[in-house]
Amino acid sequence: MRVLRLLLQPVPLTLWLGQLFSVTGDKLYGMAVLWFVLQLTGSAKLMAFVSVAESVPYVLAGLLGSGLITRSRRLPALIRLDLLSAVIIAILPVSYLFGVRSVLLLIVIAAAASLVAALFDPALQAALPEVVPAADLQPIVALTDSTDRLARVLGPGSAGLLLLVMPEIHLFTLDAATFLASAAALAFVARRRPSAPPAARGDGAPRGTVLDGLREVLRQPGLRVGLAVRGSCNLAWPAFTIGLPFELVHRLHTGPGGYGLLLGVFGLGNLAGNLLSGTPRARRHLLAVYCLAWSLVGTGFLALALAPSLAVAALATAWMGIFTPLANVSMDAHIATVVQPDRLLRVYALQRSVVVGASAAGAFAVAAGIEALSATAVIAAAGAWILLAGMLAAARAVIWPHGAHRD
Repeated sequence: MRVLRLLLQPVPLTLWLGQLFSVTGDKLYGMAVLWFVLQLTGSAKLMAFVSVAESVPYVLAGLLGSGLITRSRRLPALIRLDLLSAVIIAILPVSYLFGVRSVLLLIVIAAAASLVAALFDPALQAALPEVVPAADLQPIVALTDSTDRLARVLGPGSAGLLLLVMPEIHLFTLDAATFLASAAALAFVARRRPSAPPAARGDGAPRGTVLDGLREVLRQPGLRVGLAVRGSCNLAWPAFTIGLPFELVHRLHTGPGGYGLLLGVFGLGNLAGNLLSGTPRARRHLLAVYCLAWSLVGTGFLALALAPSLAVAALATAWMGIFTPLANVSMDAHIATVVQPDRLLRVYALQRSVVVGASAAGAFAVAAGIEALSATAVIAAAGAWILLAGMLAAARAVIWPHGAHRD
């Protein structure tokens, strides 16, 4: 498949390996932060506050800071951001050596790391058209997206083995080291990428904010529909992340082992979905594939809510895992296809802000729904919502089959 064939080329392979190391380190970091908050306080509310401390700066930085990185300097800027992230994360193990163990420090570091990630993530997406030819754009989007899916399996799995030979604090040390590996990989890519034509080496359009991305989205009907679906579905997504543990304990009567099994199955489904997302047929109908994939994810939610056993719940989770990356990669590739290169960063930043903001808002709604009703009811309602959003958007995609075009 074209996605796998890209790994035979040095530039895509190096980029993929660097991001895989970095994202796996992020998973270790996420586990370590929550673990240390639990150790220091035993408070679930403070654990939730740390999550909010990560989400809010990400949204604000996405809204206000997307124009800080110009097109001609994306790869060098990405390298500097990786180095900055390594320094920020390394503060935690260093402070631990001096006996400083503070929840406030964890919150500050979480917020600072989130600010840097809010600049890095959309800039990396916007740089992909500069790294590979246009024919390889969707496969490289699928390849970079697969790093997050694979890290969901590698991160928790490796943490158990690593903690047998090192203390928990050094999960932060490893995360800092993975940022250095990512910076080295990006430096290699920057040296080996094809030379841009003179017109492309300039800064292009003046620097702007994500509000410029919003104007671009409003100008193109396909992007409006796509972003509305992304926000709607991510608003419902916490029904899975928060509701699943409750569903397993109270209805399926299983414990952490069953939870780990379903997360692993979801991660494996993600990897299969990434391979599907790079197929030529998917590339010809990006917006329609995106909408229909979300509808199929919604059916997985409904199947999970009705699952009579852990085995059936695993099948439903695998189904969701397959179509989630198919949806995300299709939308990312659609954006890269219809948006001018100098506007890509702002549109990607807007999309990231919508995803993180909707997920944070949805978490509060899901928590309230579980307390008032049940996890089963909330998961079923989320599935119906996602299914409806995808189907309505698919109908719109028929009206605008090509979304829009670059002008």
